[in-house]
Amino acid sequence: MRHPKHRKILPIFTAAAILIALSPVIGQAQTSENQSPEQAYQLKLITGETLSGTLISQDDKQIVFKHPVLGEIVVPKSKITAPPPTPTPTPSVSPANPKTPVVEKNEPAAKPAPVKKPAPKPAAKPAPAKPTPPKPADKKPALEAKSDKPGFFDDWKKRIELGLNGSEGNSTTTNFRIAFKANKADKTDRWDFRSHYYLGTSRGNTNRNQAEIYLNKDWLLPESSWFTFVRAQYKFDKFAAWEHRISTFAGFGFTLFDTDDFRMETRIGGGATHEFGDENQTYPEGLLSTSIVKWKINKSHSLSGSVDLYPDLAEEAEFRMVTRGEWLIKIDHARGMKLKIGIENEYESETNGSAENNDLKYYGALVLDF
Repeated sequence: MRHPKHRKILPIFTAAAILIALSPVIGQAQTSENQSPEQAYQLKLITGETLSGTLISQDDKQIVFKHPVLGEIVVPKSKITAPPPTPTPTPSVSPANPKTPVVEKNEPAAKPAPVKKPAPKPAAKPAPAKPTPPKPADKKPALEAKSDKPGFFDDWKKRIELGLNGSEGNSTTTNFRIAFKANKADKTDRWDFRSHYYLGTSRGNTNRNQAEIYLNKDWLLPESSWFTFVRAQYKFDKFAAWEHRISTFAGFGFTLFDTDDFRMETRIGGGATHEFGDENQTYPEGLLSTSIVKWKINKSHSLSGSVDLYPDLAEEAEFRMVTRGEWLIKIDHARGMKLKIGIENEYESETNGSAENNDLKYYGALVLDF
């Protein structure tokens, strides 16, 4: 009689034959069951068959194996070709479609649908502000308006002179003189501009009609009494043979004295003169000049004067000489008004026809500095 312990151990060949015969039934049973997935193991037998089931336990000699049909069986390790391999997960089958395995995936959570914010209500338009009436512009005299662009004489010292005198009796005479002067000086240069106009009548007939424009520029040498200069002059004389005269000169100068109350200088140079009108001619001229630019006697009185000699460099012994002298008297210190008494004479060594060699003028004028 066999030992009761061996009733649980089936011959390997009998088990294999039963497994092969029942494999269709096993497949149907596996597909019909709706169980949770388990870890399946496969055992390869030395006879070539393969058993699939669940591993319960194993030791050095045998493996306790649970087969889905045969139940729990014990298989000696000597009857298998290798120990059970690493288990593979059994995919779960969806009941709705049992042929298609459902594999769980770690899919990211669906993003919530964006919540549409209500459109903001348009802000209420502010009430239009009441227009503020413009302030009346300050009315200023036109003479006080200044342009941003400086004019030619804006930073110069300027002077206007106006003189008028006349007489009636055996002869009626009237003399009119107007002049404008300006000067400017700094550490590097000096400018001097003069212009005047004379008109004289006798018994209703014009006997004097003259105008002159004079411009002189000095370039001062640093730390020296020497300087260089250029000069341009234009003179109109209705009763002279030449009528129009233009002269230009250039040369050197030297300051003899220069104090707060007295300045005296001398010049030497050369240039040319062009005369046109009834006669047209151009000739070279020299220039020798000495002048007292200012002589301040006291707060109310001052003197000035000059002597200019123009020798003709083309004709010997021919020359002309201009002499000036002025006396200035302050009559209104606050407003800068002055009274001027002056004399001027131009001498020409050669004249045409009955013209006099001397042309003498003396005058009085009211002066305004600004």
